[in-house]
Amino acid sequence: NPVFGAAVDVTTTLPSPIISIERLEYDLDNDVMYIGGWTTANPNIANNWGLVGSTLASYPNWSTGNRTVSNSVVLNLDAENYFPKAMSVADDYIFVGGSRDRGELSVYNSSDLSSVGFIAPPLPDIGWLDIPHAVQAFKKSNGQYVILVEDNYAGKNIVYQWCPMGDCEVTLPLKLVSFNANLTDGKPNLQWQTENEVNVSHFEIERSSDGNRFDKINEIASRGGINYNTIDEAPKKGYNYYRLKMVDKDGRFSYSNVEIVKVLNDNMVNFSISPNPAKDHFKIVLSSQNTIANITVINQLGNKILSKQITGNTSISIGHLPGGVYIVQLMYNGEIKITKMIKE
Repeated sequence: NPVFGAAVDVTTTLPSPIISIERLEYDLDNDVMYIGGWTTANPNIANNWGLVGSTLASYPNWSTGNRTVSNSVVLNLDAENYFPKAMSVADDYIFVGGSRDRGELSVYNSSDLSSVGFIAPPLPDIGWLDIPHAVQAFKKSNGQYVILVEDNYAGKNIVYQWCPMGDCEVTLPLKLVSFNANLTDGKPNLQWQTENEVNVSHFEIERSSDGNRFDKINEIASRGGINYNTIDEAPKKGYNYYRLKMVDKDGRFSYSNVEIVKVLNDNMVNFSISPNPAKDHFKIVLSSQNTIANITVINQLGNKILSKQITGNTSISIGHLPGGVYIVQLMYNGEIKITKMIKE
């Protein structure tokens, strides 16, 4: 990696044919320096500000001290005879934009600076490129170039997607046909079906207990489709929210819909009441004698008549209650079970 600092600064003379530098772009992978600037043959007569210059020159083996120009080209004038305002080097090509070309780019081969052609915007109302670094280009793994152009005058941003020979590998987006989650033998069973599963790296299964914060619990590699399923072996008790994170090989991702599965508490205590109907009292009979639970008695109007914590089998006095039908509610570990009780 480059190291910058006064201790390692190197002063060099201006390499011919450049007499005034406006832009520097260094291709680290190929050790080539690209310099935009003015030359004796094409100087900055009008003293224009912030332009790339009249000439673009390339210098291979720059790190070894070579300052001999390999190739140079006089750049295209824009629609109003100004030299370009912005440039960007990306692998095999250099993209150059003029101030008043309304977003049109000139394209050059980075190897010999020969002209490739032009990329024109689809919109007619593009303004000027008024800032020095208004063009930024990147090459994707499929050979396609993405070029970002900032139109500072009219406040528009352009994104070009360009294939040099028209033969970039175009991948249709993954289509998630379905994603479902159901309870099978007490455990959430997640199933999904896909189409166009090309360039997909893997699927991440994410779970949440509140539907907001999701955590990754599993990862399944792409198999080219079409049907997948996985079991959550350690679900949370209560509501579990699930979603898929579908990740491409280039790191891009998207999410599925959210599915909800309620997992019952395996340790839930069952209870019964006896006698029923009851007159003066009834007994709560728990399936686990050492259990601490909360009992609530509710009348037909929905009012709580009695609420208390119990441990094991407990007798409840109801002699003071009027006759009628009551709801007896048992709460344990966040789970609620209810039954009816008739007071004579």
